[in-house]
Amino acid sequence: MSKAMWFSRVLSVVLLMSSIRNIQCCICADVHPQKEYCTSDYAIQGQVTAKDVTIIPSDGESLFKESHSYRPSPIGDYFPFSVGFDATKKIVYTVDIEKRYKRNYLTHKGKTVEIIVTHEARVACTVDLYINQSYVIMGNVVNGELTLEPCGSYRDLVWITMRQFFGLKRQYRRNCRECSICGQWDYCDSTEGICTFGSASYNFGFYGDGGNCEIDFARCGKTRKGFCAWLGGEDYRRCLGQY
Repeated sequence: MSKAMWFSRVLSVVLLMSSIRNIQCCICADVHPQKEYCTSDYAIQGQVTAKDVTIIPSDGESLFKESHSYRPSPIGDYFPFSVGFDATKKIVYTVDIEKRYKRNYLTHKGKTVEIIVTHEARVACTVDLYINQSYVIMGNVVNGELTLEPCGSYRDLVWITMRQFFGLKRQYRRNCRECSICGQWDYCDSTEGICTFGSASYNFGFYGDGGNCEIDFARCGKTRKGFCAWLGGEDYRRCLGQY
């Protein structure tokens, strides 16, 4: 290999590393759906029918916009390095509402809505939903618009367990005011009225989506003795019995 060719390859690697070093990696903590439900403004089941992706540089002018319907988006988490690291990625999902689990004036069964995801383009995690697929989505209303955070709540309908469906329909709502859930990365200064949620009881894939046993099969509610604890049925006990 000539010196010129060797130098060219080294320079290419250096340029590539300098381009990607500012991309921010993100790690999303496991969050119990009951906590997501209680802290959300809306909770729906809906089918995604379209996806629009816009990259907006810091000057506010749209660099490019791509729309996708009838097929999954090929963009995924991609964004061009040329936009600079102050760019914003905006994704707008068009969703046909099939069910409504939490009342909101913007969401009604049979209505078509837009759900907006906005985050820095350099952040690695995003919300990647597929066209013609149904999800349970929970988020907040900001300035009259339905929004969803990159680490927000969206679950493929295929992986929703029966316990989660029961929780979404009635049980989560009943327990929102009575009990709280202390998550993996939460600071909890008290244990009163709290269910501690960690990663100790992990479901190894025999049930549900292979996630946490509490996430898949339990809810946080008051026992007959009046204190908050994880409540579940035989499926929850079977999940815990894997250890």
